[in-house]
Amino acid sequence: MKHCFTFLVLFLASALLASAAWVREEEKISNGFAITDGNFRLRVSVLDASAGTYRLGYNNSSAKAYLAGYGELDLSTVQEDLGLNITTIRQSAFSSAGTNLTSIIMPDCITTIESSAFQGCSLTNVVLSKNLKSIGSSAFRYCRGLRSVTPFLPRAVTTIGAYAFQHSPISGELELFNTELANIGQQAFQNAQISKITFPRQAISIDGGSFGLTTGAELYFPDQAPLSIGSKTFRTPSTSSRAFIYVSRRLDGEDWEAYTTALTDSDLSNATYPGPMTLGILNNHARHWLINYKSPYEAGPMVICVN
Repeated sequence: MKHCFTFLVLFLASALLASAAWVREEEKISNGFAITDGNFRLRVSVLDASAGTYRLGYNNSSAKAYLAGYGELDLSTVQEDLGLNITTIRQSAFSSAGTNLTSIIMPDCITTIESSAFQGCSLTNVVLSKNLKSIGSSAFRYCRGLRSVTPFLPRAVTTIGAYAFQHSPISGELELFNTELANIGQQAFQNAQISKITFPRQAISIDGGSFGLTTGAELYFPDQAPLSIGSKTFRTPSTSSRAFIYVSRRLDGEDWEAYTTALTDSDLSNATYPGPMTLGILNNHARHWLINYKSPYEAGPMVICVN
């Protein structure tokens, strides 16, 4: 009976901690303070006093946001409980959390995740702010258990920094068609397990090695050719990993030249389509040909099948 009573007390205590509201704690650091929900304890600083905005973490790189806590970090009620309009997660803010941070839910007021913010954390799933605009370099790098990111990615995102999700085995479909994305940094999704990528309708710059795919994938491009595609962007590890590049309509003249130029810059060289057009190769073992296929955009597109 005594053991049962002890278990009940511990269970109720943990339930109260899990549902506790965020409260503010003073710290002897200029322009900042701590917040706690009874489990996590984090540092917050003023970002812009005139705008009434805050950020997780300080200017001092040694004073990160993470102080203590474990499990799932739910920041969605911080603004409601404390009136804090947190718009930024500072550089390396949670990089010291390590294995203690397994999941995070971000409030929709966050617009910026700075570089290395969660690098090396044991995250398994992340809920991003719907208003997120920028993901800094190495933000989720080496999060080796991270498989779920929701939404993947928010429509407001314009920039994904270099190495942002490198060596994080995110799986599923990356839908970018309705986003405002303008640039994907080098090796941003290297070694991700993405099965399908639908690129945005506007022109986009894709830096080298962005999608060093561990498995085959379907890659869908709209009518607008990419501004540029860096080297080894869609490289697959072997001939057993197939990538399919879909173009949204039949192209000729300048349209086709724009695509082939962009793709040639992506290590497509030294191979010839059995016909009048030179395409090149994705890796030393690849072969290419053109077929008609129905894309998600409209009927009758052109597909470059990489085998």
